[in-house]
Amino acid sequence: MSCNCDNEIIRDGSSQLSRYLKALDPVNSPVDARSFEEMLVFVKRYADQIRFYDIPESHIDGDTIEKRKISWKEFFRRDMAVIAASIAVVDLVQINKDYTEIREKLDLNPTPELFGELFNPIIGIIERTNRWYQIAIPENPLYTDIKLAIDSNLKKQLIKLLAYEAGFKPGTDSVRGLGLNLDNELLDNWGITNEINADTSIYDGSNLGSQIRNAALYVDDIFLDFFNFISSLVENSKEYMVFALEQYPAHQPHMALFISFLELFRLAQEQMNGITERMLNFYYRDVLRLTEKSSLPDKVHIILNWQRMLPTIILKKGLRYRPEKTPRATSSCIKSMRILYSIRLKLRNSALFL
Repeated sequence: MSCNCDNEIIRDGSSQLSRYLKALDPVNSPVDARSFEEMLVFVKRYADQIRFYDIPESHIDGDTIEKRKISWKEFFRRDMAVIAASIAVVDLVQINKDYTEIREKLDLNPTPELFGELFNPIIGIIERTNRWYQIAIPENPLYTDIKLAIDSNLKKQLIKLLAYEAGFKPGTDSVRGLGLNLDNELLDNWGITNEINADTSIYDGSNLGSQIRNAALYVDDIFLDFFNFISSLVENSKEYMVFALEQYPAHQPHMALFISFLELFRLAQEQMNGITERMLNFYYRDVLRLTEKSSLPDKVHIILNWQRMLPTIILKKGLRYRPEKTPRATSSCIKSMRILYSIRLKLRNSALFL
């Protein structure tokens, strides 16, 4: 039986940097932790709570919205910077958590109601994506990414979703249905104009519970496709924001002024967030007069191989050793800390430990 025992096991150990607690870093406790994107989204949501009162003689396009429901949200909603910010602040953890919780409940109690709820996180992603797709301009990389994803995969997954919904009634002998209410305009935007045929193949089982459990496995695949897509959008949100701030030429005057204000506000925000570190430095360095400990060299044990016909070894303090396989050009070496006397024993393959 042969054994390959020549492979060295390299361990870095646990350094002080790896044991550093983030909670002790002043940067971890800023006074104002809001990002540029979070402030843009906050203003859009806040504007939705402020009523807009137009002059009496004017008319809103189409006059389809009740005047009491008109707000200042429209002044912010369609700007490319706000769209990029909305993507950046999407809570992916919460979306995945919502789906996982419903999925676990469904495994324990497979009812039509829970099966219908399983579609809600997917519908939420679809509706968000469609809003961004409608507002984004063709020159925006966001528009290109969404259109490519819809044409290549998401459209097929949405058709599957609708087919599963249509096949739920005949496949389970249920009259309740799933209640997926997707807007016809959304379907038109995604190029889905033909009638969707029901797919009952996923509802395989001897009873309603087993049919729903089996169908949920297919819904999992659809959710993963949509979740991976929106995750990629969030990952590329910085690129979309750079385009909106530097290359998008159609900002409204009020948005240009507001974005400029946020850029200037970030300077004050950085100074404000530095208060924590300055207060700690003042207290520990100036008041308590504490200083950091100087760095200490590492200590290691060395194994020395004996030479033949060498009865006694005297290792002097301060003697330097270069580790094996270390290039001579490097400055790494090991320095002995004390004097060591050693006498050769009559043992084979003996080794000396320092």
